[in-house]
Amino acid sequence: MTSLMITADNATLEQIATIAQNIAHRDNKEIRINSFNDERYKSYKTDVEAIKKGELSSKSLDEMLEEIEKWY
Repeated sequence: MTSLMITADNATLEQIATIAQNIAHRDNKEIRINSFNDERYKSYKTDVEAIKKGELSSKSLDEMLEEIEKWY
């Protein structure tokens, strides 16, 4: 199965999703549409900006893996 990411306003995305579902249903094909919560994205974007400003700290992947190893 192939994935596609489309960025557009909510109304346009709803129309695209409806059209895609109708086509899939007509052709007896499976389609799975996952929505991406705009509010969650805004939160991530805010966190990224805070990290860049030094207001929030983050760990590298290696640091996270070291931390996880301690759990086992």
